[in-house]
Amino acid sequence: MLKHIVLFRLKDATQAPELVLRLEDLRNLPMVGGLETGVNVSDRPIAWDVGLYVSLQTEADLEAYRVHPDHQAVLAFIKEAASECAVVDFHV
Repeated sequence: MLKHIVLFRLKDATQAPELVLRLEDLRNLPMVGGLETGVNVSDRPIAWDVGLYVSLQTEADLEAYRVHPDHQAVLAFIKEAASECAVVDFHV
């Protein structure tokens, strides 16, 4: 099992709900075993605006997810909306 976790810091935090909606649409991709996303509720200065957690079976599934056209469309939105992103992929 592979976990893909991404944190997003947005240029305008009011775009967080829109990003979450777009990310939730990726839940239906065939290689995605599970997907959770949400808007940050913490007011701590170190907090990020949106978090994403995706479960996949293999690194090949992660690559297929990464290049999928639906994911690429969300990435285009992220490139415009995000000031920073952090990612970690790990096996469990």
